[in-house]
Amino acid sequence: SSDGEKSNSRKQITVPANGNSKAFHNLLQRLRESTSDSTNLKLVGKDGMLTQQVLRMLCEALKKNTDIRRLDLEGAGFEDDGCVVVADMLAQNRTLRELDVQGCGIGQRGCRALVDALLTRGKGLR
Repeated sequence: SSDGEKSNSRKQITVPANGNSKAFHNLLQRLRESTSDSTNLKLVGKDGMLTQQVLRMLCEALKKNTDIRRLDLEGAGFEDDGCVVVADMLAQNRTLRELDVQGCGIGQRGCRALVDALLTRGKGLR
């Protein structure tokens, strides 16, 4: 790819439960600076689950990110509380186009938070 182009390949990061890994912190920095080398991110918790702490750090970094187009959190198990964190990010991020939250244990409150965020954002997702 030429200078300035982002790869569509998926970057998968496995994160320890407490988020304490050099790879994760480097990723957060690149997300904050919108200097990620990929537009497609899959985040996997060490045991399949992402803690609220890790999810908050990720979503905070993604609020103003302009690189990531697809975020895959499938199976992260963060339930409604985590979904509220994701929804807050979605309301502010204007470039994310696809979000996978299958298997995250999202109930009615989490779904409502996502719908409200999408309405605020004025753009849908796939």
